[in-house]
Amino acid sequence: MRGSTIEETYSYKYFIKDGLNHILHEFLADDDHEAIWARNRFYKVVVTYNSEIERELFEEYLIKNKQLFNDELSKNEDSYDWIYSENEGERRHIRRGIKTGIALNCLIEKYRDSQVLQISYREG
Repeated sequence: MRGSTIEETYSYKYFIKDGLNHILHEFLADDDHEAIWARNRFYKVVVTYNSEIERELFEEYLIKNKQLFNDELSKNEDSYDWIYSENEGERRHIRRGIKTGIALNCLIEKYRDSQVLQISYREG
C-alpha cells in the first residue's frame, strides 16, 4: 500500500491492482466472515487503482476538478466521533483520512464510468 498526496493537501492510501502489495494483502486476508467484513471496510477508505497510469490520470483529474472532490468530501455526514485517540489532533487526522478515502473511492467509480462513456461515445 502506498501513500499519495493530492496537491499536498489531502493524503490517502492506495493499492495498484495486481501490484505486489495488493497481491500480498489479498493473500494474507482470511476467508472467515469477520475478516471479509474487515477487508470490505478497509477497502472503503483505501483506493485500488487498476494501474499506475490510472492513478496519475485520476489525480490530474482531481486537481482540475477540485470542487467535485470538496463536494464529495462534504457529503460524508458521519463525524466519526467514536474514534478514540489520546489527542484531538490525531483524532482529526484519522477522521479526515477516513472521509478522504471514502470520497476518493466514490469519485474513482464516477471517473471510471465517465471514461467508459467517453470511449463508448467515440466508438459509436
